[in-house]
Amino acid sequence: MEQTPSENIIIEPTPTGVVSPPNGRVKKIFSVILVLVILLVLGAAIVKFLPKLKLTPVTITYWGLWETEQVMAPIIADFEKTHPKIKISYSRQTPKQYRERLASSLARGEGPDIFRFHNTWLPMFSRDLAPVPAKVASELGFSQNFYPVVEQDLKRNGQYFGVP
Repeated sequence: MEQTPSENIIIEPTPTGVVSPPNGRVKKIFSVILVLVILLVLGAAIVKFLPKLKLTPVTITYWGLWETEQVMAPIIADFEKTHPKIKISYSRQTPKQYRERLASSLARGEGPDIFRFHNTWLPMFSRDLAPVPAKVASELGFSQNFYPVVEQDLKRNGQYFGVP
């Protein structure tokens, strides 16, 4: 007697009360929810246990040459209002031997944070100066906003070492 393929199949009824396994879509949803819960728990733990960033006040030293403290005071006060964690200590320098004082203080690593220098002094100071960050230089638009002499005098190896 020959059997056809349909005769070999036995179909049993599903007992009531038995839950069939979830399909693939439900598994994905549960996986996503589980990942989100884990991320939330980790995020909360990081926020709770890592120390808060505390910005400590900073004092910036500024050596000027021509402007008196009275002229600079309102300008500095306006800056400090918008940047309360930054204080500026302005010191008017005498022109006599200014270049030598500046050169020696920079060489010792004790120079001012902000200072005035003549555009011809860059070769003397370039090894002691950090370049203007590329993003800042881009925002200042040196080639668009300043005369070509600024690029000629303040740019070395593709980087600026001063702001007019």
